[in-house]
Amino acid sequence: MSSRNSNKVKNFIFFIAVAALFIGIVSCAVNEDTGDNDKSSNSTSTTSTISTTSTTLTTSTTSTTSTSSTTSTTIAPAIYVSTAGSDSNNGNPTMPVKTISKAVTMVSSSRNVIYIATGTYSELINIETTTPFTIKGGYNVSWVRANVNNKSTINGPNPTENKTGRITTIAGTKVTLENLDVKGVLYYNDAYGYLYAYGVVNNGNMAIDNCDIVAMESGSISDYAYGVYNNGSMLTINSGTITGAAGTASVGMSAYSIDNFGTLTINGGIITGGAGNASLNSRAYGVRNSNGIVTISNCSIYGKESTVTTNSGIIVLQRNGSAKFYQGTIGPATIENIKGDGTNIWNDNSFWDTP
Repeated sequence: MSSRNSNKVKNFIFFIAVAALFIGIVSCAVNEDTGDNDKSSNSTSTTSTISTTSTTLTTSTTSTTSTSSTTSTTIAPAIYVSTAGSDSNNGNPTMPVKTISKAVTMVSSSRNVIYIATGTYSELINIETTTPFTIKGGYNVSWVRANVNNKSTINGPNPTENKTGRITTIAGTKVTLENLDVKGVLYYNDAYGYLYAYGVVNNGNMAIDNCDIVAMESGSISDYAYGVYNNGSMLTINSGTITGAAGTASVGMSAYSIDNFGTLTINGGIITGGAGNASLNSRAYGVRNSNGIVTISNCSIYGKESTVTTNSGIIVLQRNGSAKFYQGTIGPATIENIKGDGTNIWNDNSFWDTP
């Protein structure tokens, strides 16, 4: 009996040991599984963090792109003008201003080109900035100039100030006009009671490319008409037409295509004092140079067309001015590819320089 009890005790102890060993093994297995879950959790957390970061970056990128594409806060490097625009706009291609005058006030060193859509702009343009810039006309609504000769027209009210043209610059300005159709203005000179017509008045530095400029095409004035009045330091005409009086205009005195008091260079174009059926009581001059310097080549200069009812002169040089006609001779025909009517070349107290 005692031996049996002893065996039972031994068996019980063995069972307890085996059970303890089993429990230990299971516990280790559970702990190992728990560690793996922690690692998986850490991995998930890391993955989640990466995913969250990625989402944040994506959202940020999307937000930036969205902001860029849906707003017009970014200012274009040029200024755009359309008759359908508004002067409260910022001048971007999709938000053009309405007037050229407004665009001129927005010119800066970083926005020094003005693009103008085709159409008629009824305004007087006074250029008072000294930042060099260019005005380009003749563009469609997509801001493409489909034809090289497309132009934007500037017409409208008459000024109340003396010596004011449809476009007027101050001293120190540097501007290029391109593909514009400029109709002149009429104004009274209160000091003398004269009535003048001016297309462009330049008091600074101006270049004209492929523009049509006329002082007047209809109506009547008692005195003088000037296509371009150059009172500035430099005027360069590369192409286009400059006309003093045209159409049915009636001029009491003389019509001048260009009246120059500065440095004038003509590299091309058609320069005409009187055109169409204009009536003048005095003369029609292609170019008058007063105390200035003139260099002319590769253009046609006419005092008048055959229908103009007056006598005419091609070049008038007064006082102490000088003119240079390169590679040609003075005469009734051609001066370095210059074609004129040759009826009257007048040199008054000046000299011709023909190297």
